[in-house]
Amino acid sequence: MGYGRWMICALALAGLAFGCGGGEGDSGAKDDGKKSEGDSKGTSDKPAELKRDLATPSGTARTFFAAFKAKDKVAISACVSDTAAGDVGAFKKCEFPPEEFDAMSKEFGTGAVTGERIDGDRAEVDVTWKNEDGDEQKEKFKLAKEGNDWKIVDF
Repeated sequence: MGYGRWMICALALAGLAFGCGGGEGDSGAKDDGKKSEGDSKGTSDKPAELKRDLATPSGTARTFFAAFKAKDKVAISACVSDTAAGDVGAFKKCEFPPEEFDAMSKEFGTGAVTGERIDGDRAEVDVTWKNEDGDEQKEKFKLAKEGNDWKIVDF
């Protein structure tokens, strides 16, 4: 295989490896604040990494809302359990049409946590957000402890 074909294959594989919804979401890459090649100001085109807190049920809910506000599909996916089914399971894949994703981002981006109940490795978090008409929506997120993280399984 010639060098050109090898390079095309390598770039295609890299694109697949770093695409949205590529697993748990955290690539492990952190911005060290150093200038990158061709970057005279020490910044990059990459948006700032969203701080995630999956250590508590409320932290996961707040991270879910912040991820929607930032339109960070990888972070949204990281908040949802692999075992989530139906409509909630769709958030794990984050495969929404752009218009639908934008509308959801506007609504969920206004979310807030109003209460939390933990029972062993299960929890419920009371949340609110404003719908497209500005009306407050109330919901209960159901979460499960998976390893060290709390993940949304239903709402």
